Amino acid sequence: METLKVELNKLGKVLFNKIKSIVIFLSILALWVTNKYYGISPFVVVFMGAIIALLSKIGIVAWNDVDIPWLYQLHF
Repeated sequence: METLKVELNKLGKVLFNKIKSIVIFLSILALWVTNKYYGISPFVVVFMGAIIALLSKIGIVAWNDVDIPWLYQLHF
């Protein structure tokens, strides 16, 4: 139990970005699980979540921090 307390203290305070991450994740999960009631495709739900996470005021990730290696392999 002492080890768990030490590790928990190493994590530090819960930051506002962590709370936003949890809210975005739980929202995506709720819409994904209930998609048969609303008729929203799971792909659209995940895509909307990614867009929200990347928005400048709301989001939790900056565009400059995103590195998607397979994106460079796509030929448009």
